[in-house]
Amino acid sequence: MEVVIEYVLLDNFCIDSLLVWATLKILYQPVLKCGVISAGVFGSGFALITPLISLNGLLAVIIKLGMAFTLCVVSNFCFRRALSRFIVFVLLTFCFGGALIGVFSYLNIPVSSGLAINYDSSLPMGAIIVGAVCFVIGITKLAKRLRMKLSNKIIDILITVREKTKLVKGFVDTGNLLHSSKGNPVIVVEEKLLSHWLSSEERMALFLEQI
Repeated sequence: MEVVIEYVLLDNFCIDSLLVWATLKILYQPVLKCGVISAGVFGSGFALITPLISLNGLLAVIIKLGMAFTLCVVSNFCFRRALSRFIVFVLLTFCFGGALIGVFSYLNIPVSSGLAINYDSSLPMGAIIVGAVCFVIGITKLAKRLRMKLSNKIIDILITVREKTKLVKGFVDTGNLLHSSKGNPVIVVEEKLLSHWLSSEERMALFLEQI
């Protein structure tokens, strides 16, 4: 097997960096240039040594997922919200790989892949990188549109209980048909928000329907 190191490094650096960048943009987390570059370097280094590792099957998948989690931690240099970054990164990787294989299979360009730790493909490197760029641009724009649609349903609400007023963000749920025994509409809030108005004993009594 012949491996062109320059291609492996450039290919994986570009794709890993782009996918990490897209992950951070989708989650509205800080995009650190040094973090994105470090993730690309880690990813390309991992891809460089994988042909030397004869692993496949479940163990190969576990190693890949472990490396993906490492990239997500490195991208922001912290474990805070790393799990959310990991989930989105894996989903983006899966979607991008599936879309790329589907497109080139439709164009009758042979692709060979499997559960092996390494990935062998006859696709042109330039086409893969261009595909990654287009995929990342498209997915970030879609995520932005969805977030904008969602933000239109989030409004500021002033809730007053016992002469104490609290400004909170509320989600307009047209499917909420809950009403009190007096026929008033019910607002669903988190338990910790109630601590602004009710003591712990009062909250417990409320949950037990004692008040």
